[in-house]
Amino acid sequence: MSNEEEIAEPIELTREQAYKNVYEHLKGQDIKPMVEKKKVSNTFQPDFLSWTHVWEFLLQTYADFDLEYLEPIKHDDGTMTVQCRLFIPVNEHVLSRTERLYVMDNKMNAVKTPSAQAINKAEKRCFVKCAALFGLGIQLYTGEDLPEVNTVTAEEKQQPEAAPVSETPPVESAEGTPWEGDPKVYTDTLIAWAEETAKVATHKNAFRNLYSENIAGITQLEEADKEQFRRLIIRFTELTKQIPQQVEEKSNAG
Repeated sequence: MSNEEEIAEPIELTREQAYKNVYEHLKGQDIKPMVEKKKVSNTFQPDFLSWTHVWEFLLQTYADFDLEYLEPIKHDDGTMTVQCRLFIPVNEHVLSRTERLYVMDNKMNAVKTPSAQAINKAEKRCFVKCAALFGLGIQLYTGEDLPEVNTVTAEEKQQPEAAPVSETPPVESAEGTPWEGDPKVYTDTLIAWAEETAKVATHKNAFRNLYSENIAGITQLEEADKEQFRRLIIRFTELTKQIPQQVEEKSNAG
């Protein structure tokens, strides 16, 4: 090597780049062998990852990862939300993500005064969701896990005028008490919120929080009024398919 040749300096990885690299690596993993089915109802059987698979995978990929369970949040109605924080070291950076999850029963309804066993299960599921924030299995939490409705009649496509949407979400999340009252009012309100979400969506996963945080109420709706449940899922499915094209059009326009 001549004196004139420069020695390449190692490129320092920024914290932002480290997060991006970890996310792209984990999201690109083939998780199909680890996926199982959870039967919530006859029409809703979402895919999920067992916490043991996620733990083993992280050990093999980031052996120095660490997990911390934070103090649970106790709500006034007796329900509880667990919290966990996942740490992944990358070079000189220690990356972290924090997630919360309400303690639920086998139908995904919030549980009042949960037992130690229910809390432990919620903590394990919270860990899996926290790993999804890093990219591992995040596709399981998108609109792709919405129940599919194959037949849509012209009558069912006629939706009532959407109710005004306030600055704060008008529907109780699954961390609170599921809805009470008229199933149609609940359905109209949730559809209106969904339509407003679709109008301003900037990414393909816009329905992830809306659907997952209201799963307790949606499951309750299925049991209380199957006609309104079907109407809700039809509209959700339509909007879920509409958003990717809308996001792409916005991106091209920009």
